[in-house]
Amino acid sequence: MSGKLNIVDLAGSEKVGRSENEANTKKEGNLINQSLSQLQLVVKQITTKKEHVSYRDSLLTEFLCDSLNGNFMTSVLVTAS
Repeated sequence: MSGKLNIVDLAGSEKVGRSENEANTKKEGNLINQSLSQLQLVVKQITTKKEHVSYRDSLLTEFLCDSLNGNFMTSVLVTAS
């Protein structure tokens, strides 16, 4: 028996106002939001049993493809403030 552990850290956009590099921090925050939105769409496609699931639309969903497509047991832990 084997397993796979994916650890994804999407933190970084919470300090936009205090950052000296505000433009890049905002861009990073936008990319994080896009990845999370794409993850939401993929999970929705999986749960509604769509024939085609677009994993390649985001690096996050492409990275988590094995875990999301039913080959592994998947748990999600989210910490937000």
